[in-house]
Order: sequence, then structure tokens, then C-alpha cells
Amino acid sequence: MKIVAVLNPISGGNDKDDFIEYFKETSSFYGIETAIFETTGTNDLKKLAKFLKSDSFDLIMAVGGDGTFALAALASANGKTSVGIIPFGSANGMAKELGVNQDPNMAFDDLLKSRIARKMDMLCINHSVKSIHLADIGVNARVVKAFEEDENRGMLTYGKYFARELQNMERIEYSVEANGETISGHCVMIIIANGRKFGTGVSITEFGNPFDGVFEIVIVEEINLGTILKAGLSAIDQLYTPQNVSRIITTEKAVISFSNPQFLQADGEVIGEFDQLNVKMLAEEFLFQTHLGNPYISNDAKQGDSEID
Repeated sequence: MKIVAVLNPISGGNDKDDFIEYFKETSSFYGIETAIFETTGTNDLKKLAKFLKSDSFDLIMAVGGDGTFALAALASANGKTSVGIIPFGSANGMAKELGVNQDPNMAFDDLLKSRIARKMDMLCINHSVKSIHLADIGVNARVVKAFEEDENRGMLTYGKYFARELQNMERIEYSVEANGETISGHCVMIIIANGRKFGTGVSITEFGNPFDGVFEIVIVEEINLGTILKAGLSAIDQLYTPQNVSRIITTEKAVISFSNPQFLQADGEVIGEFDQLNVKMLAEEFLFQTHLGNPYISNDAKQGDSEID
């Protein structure tokens, strides 16, 4: 058996040396070969895809946050090697949603023990941008952009920019074409979700499921600024209460247009500015290594899940 760790050295602002030592020692104890691919932020996808083709790996392990997981998933798309998560991001939203143990060492132990792999969906935006968790425009995308440009990491840094953005909210004129209908209006944020929770762990929609072949478009028309600022970051749930979310659309594909270009972020990475987003679901795009602690598969794990040889 051979495992490659896709390591993001700056994710979450956390030191990963202790985990890497545990990973190497545990693997050696059980006779498992190891390799490490360290991201640099420059052409990582192309480099990782080439690296994975250079050898035969039995497991790809994303050591970082949602962006690192997305990178590993993209590099392995349509392949037979499963991808697992070792949570080291600022929020680890996707890892939490998928039932991954938040202790890195224990998450690694789970990956070694589990024989369950499930084909997972992926979003495709404008034919080139891929996302495994969520993408959005508006308030959060601008926060992510500021966060990305700051050398500091962690929730305190995110909270600083979140509070600043709430005081300078911009309303966005939009239209959404999906399921044979077109709706339009003004909002402060649109979320394209392949799951139920935001990166902070806050619920977006109860309908999301990264294994069901569809995605949700969540339109947030208003945010109660006074309530949020009074209660602080802990009240971020107020963003997604029913009175703030005007509509949730479930679909396989959609075209979202804006009167002015908007920043798009996907899985914690700022992609650029766009005035139109063509979104479609890529069903069962890669293999995710998991276990019955994953709430999405706990009820049907015996009905069609892949088993790892």
C-alpha cells in the first residue's frame, strides 16, 4: 500500500510537523509506503496531476482545508484512487460536514481502517472552475478575497473582514435561469452549494447533499446588520435564517447573471470577477474515502457503496 499526502503548509495557520511525523511513523509501523506533495500556490493542480501519474497510489490524503481537498479531488477526478481528508483548514467546513474526525491523527487512523469509498459530485462553473463544496458571490466572496490577501489565518482573521464587509454591503442585481424558469431581483449574496453548511460550519440549506447529483442555489436578499453586529460573529447563523434567504433552487444546471461583474470564490479560493456563471453538476466525479460516521452515507452504506480492495 502507498499513500500520498497532499500538504498545504499554510492552511489554517497551523503547524503540521507533529502530524507528518505521526503519519510517517504509523505508516512505517504497518509497512505502508508514503510520499508527500507540498503545495506552493503556483500551478498546483497541473503539478499534482503529473505527480500522481508518476507512481501508483492507493490513497490520496488532503492535509489542509477545503481548498486542499478540492485540489486533491480535481487531480484524481475520474480515477480509481480515493481521496481522504486530514483537517487542517481555518474552518474545515466540508470535513465536518462529511463526518471527518477533527483530530488529524484520528482522521488518519480512520482512513487506514475504513474500506468504504463513495463516488462524490463536483460543481463545474464556466466550463473550467471546479468546486467540491460551495462557491458564492457577494458578501462572503469579498471576505474571502480580503482573507486570502492577509498573511494571517484562522477564524479571528476571517471575522475581522466579515465584520468590515457587513458595514459596507452592496446589493447585487441578478437573474437565475434554472429548471425552465427565470427569476430576478436584488440580493447581497448567492451561494452555489454542493452541501448543507458554509465553511464556518453554519447551515446553508437542509437540502444539500454532495452525493445526490444536484446542487442548490441559495439567494440571500437581506442581512439584518444590527442583529449581527450586536451579537458578534457567533450570530453568523442569522445570515441564513428563513427571513434572509429568499429562495432555494435545486437543479442540475443553471445560468446566473449579474448587472455588474462580481467576485467569485470557490472552496475558499478567489477565482476572479464574472458577470455570468454557467453552472452544472458533474455527478460521481471522484472517489471519497469515508466511513459510517459520514451522515450522507450512514443510512445507505450497504446499498451501492464501493469497497476498497
